[in-house]
Amino acid sequence: MSAFLLAAAVGQTQDKKVWTLKDCIDEALQKNLNVKRSLLSVETSQVNLNQAKLQMLPTLNGGGQFGYNWGRSIDPTTNLFTTQRVNSFNLNASSSLLLFNGFRLFNTYRQNNIDNEAATQDFEKAKNDVILQVITLYTSVIFNKE
Repeated sequence: MSAFLLAAAVGQTQDKKVWTLKDCIDEALQKNLNVKRSLLSVETSQVNLNQAKLQMLPTLNGGGQFGYNWGRSIDPTTNLFTTQRVNSFNLNASSSLLLFNGFRLFNTYRQNNIDNEAATQDFEKAKNDVILQVITLYTSVIFNKE
């Protein structure tokens, strides 16, 4: 029992750390949920902005198909019944380019760009609010200590 109390007393003396104002601010910024939520909002708005950019690009799709038939089947080249092995291979490709849609894509891009700027400003505001709270509490602790 006394060894446990001795280990606890030694552990308490080693756990003492002097927290500077910078340490407190860094810890608060890492652990604050509002800051994390704002950061996720910024990342989401950046994804939406990239998606709006990429919607303006043309699309290109392609594919292939291989068929292997044996026994009685229809030959796809002659459209006749055959009793031998028939191999077939088909390729396809398609592309599309939107020429004009009433500036919908351009306006969506502009809106997402503004949303991204607003999310970035909200993130900075959340960080500044946390820093201000930490500074206020830190100074009040120092004044109360004196």
